[in-house]
Amino acid sequence: MPSDSILTRDGLPEHPAPEIRQISGRIFRGGDALELAKKYERILIERAGLIEQQGALAAYVDKKRDRRRTPAEIGIECAIRPHRNGNGVHFQVEGSAHSINGSLTGRFNASNYEEARDCLFAMIEATGKWIDPAWFQKLLRDPADGNERRRTRQLKKAAEEKPIIRPDLAADRRGPAWRGLCRALRDLCRQRGSEIPACVVTEREVIFHLPEGRGEVRLSVAERGLLKVTPLSQEIIRMVRIRTGGCAFEFHQALHSPYRMALEITHEIRGLMEGMQSRSAAEVQAPSGAQYGPTPAA
Repeated sequence: MPSDSILTRDGLPEHPAPEIRQISGRIFRGGDALELAKKYERILIERAGLIEQQGALAAYVDKKRDRRRTPAEIGIECAIRPHRNGNGVHFQVEGSAHSINGSLTGRFNASNYEEARDCLFAMIEATGKWIDPAWFQKLLRDPADGNERRRTRQLKKAAEEKPIIRPDLAADRRGPAWRGLCRALRDLCRQRGSEIPACVVTEREVIFHLPEGRGEVRLSVAERGLLKVTPLSQEIIRMVRIRTGGCAFEFHQALHSPYRMALEITHEIRGLMEGMQSRSAAEVQAPSGAQYGPTPAA
């Protein structure tokens, strides 16, 4: 019969697997990280805003849904929340796992965000392996595959499900979409008053150098689509064949034209720069880190 269990400190791995720490992540300027994590499953969500805002600072959700099973949802939810008391601000890491064998819950306190983040990774690993020792095998092989099941019906109709056998034809289809994206990004960067850094465009790569030596954002054509690398994460944006014979960019469960994809990328770069500026201000105004939210590890 299913039973409830409590996860203790002794049940957490002392050093989470390096692969767990490499889970693809995203940073948002506001909102409840847990609610966002439910939307972007199998992605570590972190919020770069002030800790005075309501909601979780960081969260990770990974669930498998099957109405034929009881419970219908099997998986894990882990989050970091700020707490204020007479001694100042501390962080609480909480998580739960549900399987056919019951549920496992845990809650731990941390004095700073980095300690809480380490505890979050340990809890992700412990709860996932409690459900199934092989729970992360597919995830660690390719994090992007975890979102395949969540495509919308419209996306399934628009994308060509048949594998393209001839790589030269695939490259020919991707070429116009890539060149259109490069042109759109170049035009957006050149606009008067643009808040994003100028980009360097080559035949197979676009590079944005972030100000104050904070790294760079790179876009390049990869075998599976468009590879986007930032100082905080990397991901593959698939380029899929559509009915007209061309290619579109699959991003956030929707298909985008090159110009729309350029707008999405520049919006994300602006958010990344604002998050970095917020963290810089936090380090100057509150060196103890007590007033601001997460500063994710590189």
